[in-house]
This record gives sequence, structure tokens and C-alpha cells, in this order.
Amino acid sequence: MKVYALKTHEPIATAMWATDEPPKLYATREVAGVAAKEYNQTFHDEEPATVVEIEVFEQPTGFVPTPDELAVLVKHWANEVIKDEYFVFWSQCFSSSIVQRIDRNWNRVEEIAEVLGDEATHTAVEETYHQAAQNFDRNDWIVFRIGTQEEVDAYRKIGGPFLEEFDSGVAHRLASQVVERVFREGTAEQQICLLKENLQRYATTLHRLMRGSQHVIELFGVRFPTEVKRLVLSIGIEDAEPNSPNTFLKTLTLKQGKAILAALDDTARKGEGALRELVAEPEPLRECVRPNLI
Repeated sequence: MKVYALKTHEPIATAMWATDEPPKLYATREVAGVAAKEYNQTFHDEEPATVVEIEVFEQPTGFVPTPDELAVLVKHWANEVIKDEYFVFWSQCFSSSIVQRIDRNWNRVEEIAEVLGDEATHTAVEETYHQAAQNFDRNDWIVFRIGTQEEVDAYRKIGGPFLEEFDSGVAHRLASQVVERVFREGTAEQQICLLKENLQRYATTLHRLMRGSQHVIELFGVRFPTEVKRLVLSIGIEDAEPNSPNTFLKTLTLKQGKAILAALDDTARKGEGALRELVAEPEPLRECVRPNLI
């Protein structure tokens, strides 16, 4: 097991093990690096503090969570926040207890981040949002997740409490406007997030309609039934693995991802039957036997 500590201007043996105060250890190099930066800004030693790696061979006396275990905790508390924030958005009512709970749970995430590191924590939170997106109505989630305050207010005003007062097609139109804005002027991170969440929705639906697909095509980390490959190739994307039963397109651009999503949207507008046809297995070639003419 590896942990990290700071090496100051003093000899490392003196600075870390010969002093009365035990050294402070860090779970990741990233967190230790932040501590080193803060130390150098405070003390201005001739030789700046650096990060050293320590291999720990002894069995720890207490429970020491791994980074993966800490990420699970981050996802748990982030999910609690998402549920509460979505409830406020959807129901259009809240109480001081909900606000306090949201703050308390975000504080838990931030406390874990001090050990896990900002990058790993950010990744865990984004994965939690990505998974949560599959549990809520598409239109509602898009506005909740990436809508501006103005877009959120307009959506909730028209939808009313519990978003039950929309006329047919209105919620979809408003959510589509949000999508168009983000794909037009949003940050790259926002666009990738939106793209992945919508691709995952289609992948979940198509796997349900396929029921038995053993091979996949992976797009932006989202796995579709391999039959979707026909649609992907039809919009001009090159087949990187033509002879493999599984396809992993790892070099897709954001522009290509948008084109794939647009093609899936066009198919979905034709109804579930069109989506089912998209993943239908090709008709087996039937051998035509021509009768002998005598």
C-alpha cells in the first residue's frame, strides 16, 4: 500500500520519524501535492517541501478505506443530494430541513474529497448524475440538469406543481430548446455530459427491445447492441473494427456524437417500432433451390 507525506528542508528521517509529532499521511499524491503547496506558501523555506511516497507493508491497526471505497461513499452522498434537489425542482416545494440535508450531504462529499482528491471525487459525482439521469423523465431531467435559471423557471411555471400541467408536446419542445442551446454554446464538458446521458437512455431502451444481444458497439463509453452499428456507419463514420463482433469506437469527435444522437432521435420520432427495427437481426439468407428441369 502506498501513502504520501511531505519532505521539508530538514533531513527526511528527522522531519518525519524523529520528531515527537507523527507525520501527516495522505491517501493520494494529488492531496499531498496540495498540502505541499500550502506549506511552501506559508513557510518559504530555502528548499521547498516536496511529496514523498511511502510503501506501507505493515497491516494497519484500523480500517483504511481504499480510493474505490471512498468513491462509493461519494456516490452515495451525491445521490442523496440529487434526490433532494430533484424533488424540490419537480414538486416546487421545499422546507428548511431539505435545504439543511442537501448542505450536510454536500459537506460529506467535500470531506471525502480531502482524502480522495478533487479529480476522483468529481468523476464519482459525474458518474452519479449520469446514472441518476436514467431514473427520471427525459424532459424534466434535461431542464433540471443543464437548464439556466430562466429556463427552469419557465418550465416549472408551465408545468405546474409536480410538472403535470403540460399540454401535449410542450415539455419536449422546451427540453429540446435547452439541448439545442447547450450543443450550440455550452462548454465541452456540458455537451459531453448531455450526449452521454441521452445515448445511455437510447442504449437502455434498445437493449430492452433486443433482449438477447451478445455483442456490442461502444460509443462514448456507452454500450449499444451491435446492430446499431448499421446506423452509425450510415452517417459516414468509418468502421474501425470491421472483422470484430464487438466494436469500440474510441476516437469519435463531439460532432460525430451529435450526429449519432440526431440519427437516434429521428428514429425514435417514428415510434418504438422503428427502434425495434433498428436492432432487429438481419434476415438469415435463405438458400434458394431451383428445381431441376427435366
